[in-house]
Amino acid sequence: MIPRKILENTYSILISSPGEGRDPNSAPTAEEVLNAHGYNRGFMTARGLPDNARSARYILKDFVNGRLLYCHAPPGVNQEEYHKFPEVKSKKSKEKSETNDEMSEKKSILTDADRKFFSQMHTKGKISKAEASANSAKPWKKHYNRNKREKLRRVYTPYE
Repeated sequence: MIPRKILENTYSILISSPGEGRDPNSAPTAEEVLNAHGYNRGFMTARGLPDNARSARYILKDFVNGRLLYCHAPPGVNQEEYHKFPEVKSKKSKEKSETNDEMSEKKSILTDADRKFFSQMHTKGKISKAEASANSAKPWKKHYNRNKREKLRRVYTPYE
């Protein structure tokens, strides 16, 4: 009852395309949806197959709570006209277009003074020897058990 694109966008899954002889625009079967949802969420049985029962419970819960929308048309209205879904763009394409626009607007040009300042301050991941020695001494780490294995061997050796 719910179109393939709506299910794919709602659950971020890719439902396998219908086989030969089936209409490519037809709604997916329950098994196709449950297998795709189970694989994507990692719901597996002991045999390594997707757990369709668990996936079905999650999808049914979403349908009952209104996350998946399906409404019956009132009497006298064609169901196909009543139940139209808006075109859904993928979230990734929206984010990419927004970030590209923001990047082009926020492009800044560094002056020579800025370059000189930042070259002195930032070493691009290079750590000086003084910083390395300061970081290696971690006063909060207590190494009391450094030779614990050796001590235990001395304590628990069998008597000769």
